[in-house]
Amino acid sequence: MGVPSEFSRIIDSVAEGHKLSWLMRLVHRLAYYYLRLRNKPICFSLVGAEGTAVGEPLEVQHLRLYDMSEHAVCGALTGKVLLEGLRINAYQVVDYQPLNDDWAKSKIQPRWV
Repeated sequence: MGVPSEFSRIIDSVAEGHKLSWLMRLVHRLAYYYLRLRNKPICFSLVGAEGTAVGEPLEVQHLRLYDMSEHAVCGALTGKVLLEGLRINAYQVVDYQPLNDDWAKSKIQPRWV
């Protein structure tokens, strides 16, 4: 499964705009809060080991329901892209640990493919 080139171009423009000025960072922060309020994170692709690792691995706690791990990971990566200006368009699941009957913890590596 590949990452669409249009999505990668959008992430590139966000990363460049983040470096450009404080006004663009403010716009990205407002976009992040808008997406968080609506509970609609940016959808990132799940990949294997292809691409380049970006930053440190993240630990994300989530409900053990069908698609909650993907939703929680995409929410965390949305924050990394919009608030920190990281160039991420995919992620790799490094580790998955069930914590109890309801919760689990996933360790992910953000990637650029």
